[in-house]
Amino acid sequence: AMFYSLMQEIKSRLYSSIHIKSDDDTFLWVSKYLIDMGYISKGSSQNLRARIKRGGKWWENVDMTRDDRKIPDIEYSTGGGVHKFTYKGRKIWVSHVMGKTLLTGWEKKPEVQEDLHISCCGYDTEILKDFINTAIKHCVLKDSGRTGIYEQGWCDTWSKVQSKKCRSMDSVILDDGIAKDIIKDIEKFEASEDWYKSKGIPWRRGYLLHGPPGTGKTSLTQAIAGALGYSICYLNLSGDRLNDDSLNRLMNNSPGKSIILLEDIDGIFESREKVDKNSGT
Repeated sequence: AMFYSLMQEIKSRLYSSIHIKSDDDTFLWVSKYLIDMGYISKGSSQNLRARIKRGGKWWENVDMTRDDRKIPDIEYSTGGGVHKFTYKGRKIWVSHVMGKTLLTGWEKKPEVQEDLHISCCGYDTEILKDFINTAIKHCVLKDSGRTGIYEQGWCDTWSKVQSKKCRSMDSVILDDGIAKDIIKDIEKFEASEDWYKSKGIPWRRGYLLHGPPGTGKTSLTQAIAGALGYSICYLNLSGDRLNDDSLNRLMNNSPGKSIILLEDIDGIFESREKVDKNSGT
């Protein structure tokens, strides 16, 4: 035990490291930055993961159709193993550890637990902090002018799954004045934070968009988000992962300046109607 403690002390003096778990946004930012900056080349012998860029999510299916004749785009991300590169004259090692596969969430979805260990020689971690901060700034600036898309994650948190090009208001066909009135109302709401706080009222505002499928409800939400620089948080109220407590936590923990989009809200009342009929009330 003493020998092990001594070796750990010597190691801590020779190397500095920072540990990032895959359930943190920093994990995605650093992984993306490694590829974008060429620290891990697509044509190198380093370990990479490749997959076809595909849709399948509600926000992509709204305005995209699949063309099987088109050669698909491939996106790359860091794979398991050790990646070495030089950053500002310092040698840095990124160890991507692929852990156990666990069943997570209410739907028991299998997910691989991943970790990044970023290390360098020396006792000072400033170069590692600088590298991580640069990666975050790079990804945040790259996403500026784009709409961030979030969905419900594990333990009633929001997980960012995509940034997409902003949709223009001109692409949504509405009666004259409707879009302008909505934008004006939201801007008025944005300027009323102090009033809400003075009254002890949560600073939120809701809009009910109704109409048959395909009439542009989701498209209008996307256009509003793009015009005002909001993110969109998609929430399925009829899903098995949601109850009153988790809904309250998700509403309170939503990202700043975001629109929480509740799709098919009328679907949550089906079971209530059945209960009422069976109970005779």
